[in-house]
Amino acid sequence: MHAVRSSWQSDHQLWIEAFAVFNFGGLAADIFLAHSQNQFRHQAEYVPLYFSLAATIVLAAILPLRRSRPAVWRDVGYLIAWLAVAVGLAGVIFHLDSRFFYDRTIRSLTYAAPFPIPVSVCC
Repeated sequence: MHAVRSSWQSDHQLWIEAFAVFNFGGLAADIFLAHSQNQFRHQAEYVPLYFSLAATIVLAAILPLRRSRPAVWRDVGYLIAWLAVAVGLAGVIFHLDSRFFYDRTIRSLTYAAPFPIPVSVCC
C-alpha cells in the first residue's frame, strides 16, 4: 500500500497532467461566469464553455489509461491541446471586436472581454 501511495505522490508528470485537467474545469467555470455577464448573447460564446467541459470530462476519463495505454493518453492529449489552441485563437479574434478597443476608458477595460484570455486555453 505504501509503495502505491508513494508512486503517485512522487509522479510529477501525473501532477502536471492532473493540473491540466483541473485547469480545463476551472476554465469552464470562468467562461460561464464571464459570458453570463451578457447572457451568452452570441451563440459562439457557448463554444469555449462546451469545449472546456468536454475536455475536462474526456481527460479525466482517460487519465487512468496514461500508464496502461500511454499512446491513447498522448494522442488524445495532443488532440485536445490543438483544439484548445484553435478555440483560443478564435476567441482572440472574437474578443478583438471588444468595446475596449473603441472606448478606451477604465469602464470599458473593466467590463470588456479581455482579448488575451482565450489564449490561456492553450497554455
